[in-house]
Amino acid sequence: KMAERESIEELPTLEWRNLSGTPQSPTADDTLPPAFPAELLPVEATPLEPLTAEAVLLVPDEVSPPAAGPDAEALAAPLARALGLLAADGADAMWVVGGGLRDRLSGRPVTDLDLVTATDALGAAGRLAARTRGSLVVLDRARDIARVVWSGDGRAVTLDLARLARADLAGDLAARDFTVNALALPLTPAAAGLLAEGGAALAAQVLDLAGGLGDVEARCLRMVAEANL
Repeated sequence: KMAERESIEELPTLEWRNLSGTPQSPTADDTLPPAFPAELLPVEATPLEPLTAEAVLLVPDEVSPPAAGPDAEALAAPLARALGLLAADGADAMWVVGGGLRDRLSGRPVTDLDLVTATDALGAAGRLAARTRGSLVVLDRARDIARVVWSGDGRAVTLDLARLARADLAGDLAARDFTVNALALPLTPAAAGLLAEGGAALAAQVLDLAGGLGDVEARCLRMVAEANL
């Protein structure tokens, strides 16, 4: 037991190996191998205060969305086409959620989206992968979560599909971490256009059960519920 040893000299000698496999032994002045990045050395941590349900993080006003280049699209064209394909399949129980929706409400361009559905997520993802000639990645078969990755217009885009984590959409949104992530846009033929337009037109069609729209505008990060974290 280390606590019972009388001095540091009695501790067992450690053997380090550098990237070439040559053994190295730490010295009194160098307890880590020379190849070990200095920035990864441990630092003293400051204890965090317990979170409460009212805890919020205000994003400074000077932190603005990244400037889009002259050719950047608010919504990548391949994603817009994918939403059109899903809507045309009659996906009347599907919603755009997560970071992509949050970023469009914040004015940021997106090249990936998350959707939830009350039906078969893996099946919908498989059909989309076939029609886009993309790759289907099963992320969690038991929870019915999949990802479609494909290249369109010279860039890679991704779309994640997941079955609702609760019995209905309200329960799914209530179980999320932060209010800005607890928003949903119903997937309709107009969804792609709304996401591309952003602003008030998009916000007017978003389902907001936790006050997330106000927090997006106020640049505030607020928990949905302390238990969710």
